Amino acid sequence: MINPLQIDARLPWLLPALLSLVAIFVLSIAWISELYGANLQLFDNRNLNPCQLCIVQRYPYALIVVLGSAATLLSNRAMERTLLLSVISIVLVFGSYVSGFHIGVEYGWWTAGSACSAPIAPLDLSQEVFTLSTDSAPPPNCSDAAWRFPGDNGLSMAGYNFILSTVMATGVSFFALASLNRLPRDS
Repeated sequence: MINPLQIDARLPWLLPALLSLVAIFVLSIAWISELYGANLQLFDNRNLNPCQLCIVQRYPYALIVVLGSAATLLSNRAMERTLLLSVISIVLVFGSYVSGFHIGVEYGWWTAGSACSAPIAPLDLSQEVFTLSTDSAPPPNCSDAAWRFPGDNGLSMAGYNFILSTVMATGVSFFALASLNRLPRDS
């Protein structure tokens, strides 16, 4: 049987590189569903407009791309890699918290409060310099799941994000602790 810890010890760049690739994949899925859902005849032939909490759920993945890339480049430096893996696990715990909070808002367990009250100002690309446009439609309500699978009673994207973030946080924490145990000790 293959021991994942042995693979991690022999190929220390593999885990951070995979984390970066998974984060890029998750961000790509979010952007594709937002921008091209209707063109690809997905989601009942409509684009999925993100609410405020949906946007916030993307931040941890963007940060993981950066941190995972740095950990990949620094994979031969055990202390830095271990530190970056630890920070990635904290970022994933934050992502689990935000998506779990969003699930609670969708099911009416609590309200979003001010988290969904201010509209997101999109970029106005018609100018030479990017400026924020304020004359746009308000974002969707955070309590309305834009998409659920399977069917109307299934998990929303926030639900799937909660599962993914929690599983990744657990796995990365496990590998960070194992990496910490492999660090040289001062006598």
